[in-house]
Amino acid sequence: MTAFSLNVVRTKKDFMRFVWFLQPRIWGRWRPLIQCGLLATAIATSVFFLAVAWADAEGFHPDDLEPLAVGAATLACFAILVWILAPTLIGKIFPPNYITARSIFMTPCVIEVDDQGVRQFSGTTRSEVDWPAIHEIASKKEFEVLLTDVTEGIFIPHGCFQSNDQLSEFREFSRHAIRRADTNRS
Repeated sequence: MTAFSLNVVRTKKDFMRFVWFLQPRIWGRWRPLIQCGLLATAIATSVFFLAVAWADAEGFHPDDLEPLAVGAATLACFAILVWILAPTLIGKIFPPNYITARSIFMTPCVIEVDDQGVRQFSGTTRSEVDWPAIHEIASKKEFEVLLTDVTEGIFIPHGCFQSNDQLSEFREFSRHAIRRADTNRS
């Protein structure tokens, strides 16, 4: 018997909420790339200041330093732009297909929750997740996420629930089912 049957319609705003929710969890995977960008910026900036200090110590006239200073400053700015703007520009030029109107996330679906697990049905897909695969429920101001991994989960906007009481019942049911699955695993 189905405990909850939710008609889910997600928007791009929901997608961005989901991404911002997952961002701290994903940070660990992107940390090396960001650190490389920070390192390149630090090196370029250091080269700039070292070049200016060296030229000053050698007694160069400020007009002699102009090409060197412009080159080092350009390198520093380029490094900063690459690691800050490149991902943004790539995302704008080549928008990810998972936030288009035909994507799995954006497709209206029905989510059924019962003692066995969670099933999601849409016009093109069907997925089932048993409770042992769900690690926790994350309750936020505007949505719930049934986390199946550190960076994956089932996103359910609060607008899908008919009332706050149904939302509270869903949270309690989910927490109980997760605890029961954890107990059975042990």
